[in-house]
Amino acid sequence: MGRILIISVIVGFAFSQVDSIQVTHEQKSRIENLQKMAEKYPDALELQYNLGNALSEIGVPAGAISAYQNALSLEDETQRSQAFYNLGNALFEASQQLSQQQNDANPEQMQETAKKSQQALEGSLQAFAQAMILNPDDSDAKWNYELVKRILEQKQQSQQNQDGEKKEEQEQSEENQEKQQSQEQQQEEEQAENQPKPEEQEEMSKDEAERLLQAMEQKENEQMKEMMQKRIKAGTPGKDW
Repeated sequence: MGRILIISVIVGFAFSQVDSIQVTHEQKSRIENLQKMAEKYPDALELQYNLGNALSEIGVPAGAISAYQNALSLEDETQRSQAFYNLGNALFEASQQLSQQQNDANPEQMQETAKKSQQALEGSLQAFAQAMILNPDDSDAKWNYELVKRILEQKQQSQQNQDGEKKEEQEQSEENQEKQQSQEQQQEEEQAENQPKPEEQEEMSKDEAERLLQAMEQKENEQMKEMMQKRIKAGTPGKDW
């Protein structure tokens, strides 16, 4: 029973989309025969395992995942460990395909696709862990486990950095808003201080009125004095009692 190492993450291999897969006549016939046999003999779990391998070879991880899950009840621990191992590979491939779809998805679908990709990657890690439990000497399972674990840690760190940047931007925006509000409030207070108070306006009006009244009285007195001087000079007699 063949096993497939996860090398795509190293060489940057882009997994083919299901609708663009080119299947040979031999591959198609093999898959169809395995599907028929698996349906006819549901207890023959080796058929499910072989079907999973055939679907993985043509880049259909979703179908392979289902087949490998059906094979996890194999009695032989070595075979069961291999089923978990290849299940981990299929889940990893599914995660990669979902990540590729995420780049082409609209904003509404992007978040859901990213969530499914994360879940597939976490499932891959668990499958490799189970393979190591069943077969502690499996160096391939250990290598893939550490690889997927490191990818998950990097994703988590990247997400934390993004969340931190968003939080920092939000805090900076709130701080700028508070500063602007404080400046506007200070300007309003300064304008209010520069405006004359009602009491001051009233006192100024009284002062002006008093000065105006004094000026009028002074002018009137000067006019009366001038008239008296003219009368004296003209010799105007005084009134009798």
